[in-house]
Amino acid sequence: MMSGQAARPARRLGSSDRWLDIGAGQGQAILDYYAPEDHTAPAQKCGRSAAGAVALSIEDRRTDKWREQAAISGDRLRYLTGKRLRQYSAEELGKFQIITNVYGVSPIPRTCRGSWERF
Repeated sequence: MMSGQAARPARRLGSSDRWLDIGAGQGQAILDYYAPEDHTAPAQKCGRSAAGAVALSIEDRRTDKWREQAAISGDRLRYLTGKRLRQYSAEELGKFQIITNVYGVSPIPRTCRGSWERF
């Protein structure tokens, strides 16, 4: 399940917003976000109101569940693997309204502000 710290800001995202999850592993936080809150089909939630999401992981740990959700969500859901965050350009990733990691919403450390601001 998505942790409370990440869940609150993610719930506020709209369809034009984007979310970056660093160190996503199997992408479970994003899968939790895309899961319907009731018994509606996941595609209904994703198609209308879910934000676009990008999962970053050094190793490819996608599961069948991830692949199924990606097939439903199309280009709104991406999983990037094989590179560290600093190796991606701003053009490759784009801009994000929230950035999370294993601990939740990532505060931007003062020493990293220059490199984070590009996202």
